[in-house]
Amino acid sequence: MDWQHLSSEHAIEEITELSKDKPVFVFKHSPTCSISALVLNRVEKNFRSENLSFIPIIVDVIKEKTISAAIAQKWHVHHESPQALFIQDGNCTYSASHMNIILKSFPNT
Repeated sequence: MDWQHLSSEHAIEEITELSKDKPVFVFKHSPTCSISALVLNRVEKNFRSENLSFIPIIVDVIKEKTISAAIAQKWHVHHESPQALFIQDGNCTYSASHMNIILKSFPNT
């Protein structure tokens, strides 16, 4: 999967703008967490970049604590990792964490 990495202070605005043209899948990942690695592996095995109906964005919650916290605040979700969110037209239409991330329930996939 060709993940986009956001590391700027304008990440929230970027996600919001991108979501106006195509849904944005945000995966908040901790590289030190085995559950996060397992879920990331499941996501990457189930989706091929050439077939995606959404823009995949990954956020390293350790390196990008500010962005991770801003995502939680903007879309009114409790911060967790791993965590998956779908943003469409600037709104969070799906949010799940840990083993509750169910790939078949993703909108527009």
